[in-house]
Amino acid sequence: MHSDAADLILRSDAIFTAARNELFSGYVVIKNGAIAAMIANGEDIQTGEVKELALSNLAIA
Repeated sequence: MHSDAADLILRSDAIFTAARNELFSGYVVIKNGAIAAMIANGEDIQTGEVKELALSNLAIA
């Protein structure tokens, strides 16, 4: 795995952050045990060989 690669990618239709007032669909990128990025659907993401968990409507907050 490339050193810049994420450890895990969580995909959900119900992501909530303090920066937004509503849920959004997208990805939460985990690297070294911490959130490295949050990416909305429609933005470019390449998962490669990184494990991706599809959480459907389960909320990520």
